[in-house]
Amino acid sequence: MRVGFTLVELLVVIGIIAVLIGILLPALGRARAQARNVQCGSNLRQIGLALQMYVNQNKGSLPPGFLIVDPNASPNTVINWTSLLCGMMDKTGKVTNASSDTAGGTNTHGFRRTMLCPEVSGFADFDPNDVSVTHYLAHPRLMPNLGTIGGAGTPDNYVRNFGGDPNAVLQCYKLSKLKRSADIAVVFDGSMSLLTGVGQFTSYSGNPYYRPRQNMPIADLISNRALGVSQTALIADWPKNLTYKPDAPVDMTPVDAAGATPPLVFTNKDLDGNDRNFRFRHGKSDMLNALFGDMHVSSFQTSKKNLTPPKPNAGSLQYKNIMLDRP
Repeated sequence: MRVGFTLVELLVVIGIIAVLIGILLPALGRARAQARNVQCGSNLRQIGLALQMYVNQNKGSLPPGFLIVDPNASPNTVINWTSLLCGMMDKTGKVTNASSDTAGGTNTHGFRRTMLCPEVSGFADFDPNDVSVTHYLAHPRLMPNLGTIGGAGTPDNYVRNFGGDPNAVLQCYKLSKLKRSADIAVVFDGSMSLLTGVGQFTSYSGNPYYRPRQNMPIADLISNRALGVSQTALIADWPKNLTYKPDAPVDMTPVDAAGATPPLVFTNKDLDGNDRNFRFRHGKSDMLNALFGDMHVSSFQTSKKNLTPPKPNAGSLQYKNIMLDRP
């Protein structure tokens, strides 16, 4: 009577198990990545609902992307589109800080989590007073940097160059005036900076975490500073624009918010030096999720080849998706 297995049989069984593991592990990894991508899309849909609520309660206007309310405070008192929308989700309509947004409790239900993309790792904790904790960036014309209350604001170079007003500054956009709303990316996956010490608008010194460079959740440096250096400043006045064409892919050249010239190897990375830019972080770092002006959510695709220097580009993300029609 035979008892047990021979060595050859055991080796065959072990070999079969190893093959099955080799087949199943990549599939499991893809399933997890797909689940994170679905969660990211769900986050953006929730943000879209909160945007609609904000617009309905503020005379059709989108929220400011960034605003220093009290420059004399230390650190400065700031608000931005994420803190305003977390307040809308919580039905308070008020700015809420990251701690109360995330922790839940009597006054909130963890709405700050909506601003965190599940594809971003390294979030053991973060500054409980940082209202800029997010992994998504806003369109810099639709939700602009308003600077400081009573200050000069951000120059509107298009109106200054072609509108006859040399002092024009960016204003919060009226959603009803947004043309081609189904084409325009309003909120999207953005490049992040790892905060390892004290931030510009915070005294935090705990564990590192990712957030937008200089705590500003606006994509004002996309397309190699197109908002600040081009004559049309993200306005789709194509006859006056000799640099950008509607069907051309967006320039993904990294830009340093501090003014340095970063190396091209920083392209599509979460690093200081690739600041407030688009970030293809899903799939194989070739997919970017976005909320559009009509509040639908979709994805853009690029490729490793497209992102390769010397001219990295965003593939299916084109200038017609970021440049607004003339007002």
